Amino acid sequence: MSFFPLLDAELDAALSQLKSHLHRIEGKVDILMAKTDDVAAAIVANTATVKAMVVKITALDNGQANLQAEIDALKAASPAVDFTAVDAAMADQTAAIGQLSALVPA
Repeated sequence: MSFFPLLDAELDAALSQLKSHLHRIEGKVDILMAKTDDVAAAIVANTATVKAMVVKITALDNGQANLQAEIDALKAASPAVDFTAVDAAMADQTAAIGQLSALVPA
């Protein structure tokens, strides 16, 4: 038996309201945790993609250097041949590979 029935009723109502708020907060925390897991998975996938791109860009860069060496050898072996168009194409390709390389994170 309580000496303060009105106070007990108010406390019970306040406690019920707090429990309700806590339940909603817990639900939101669960949602945030699920979203965090989704973000972490996306980061892992994106990191793998970037690593694969770095490998391919490095291969392009190496291939470009090898191609330029072959062209230089052809120029030396055939000085009478006009390589102007090839040089222009190589310049464009070198610029494009340079732009791709600039995208690679340090």
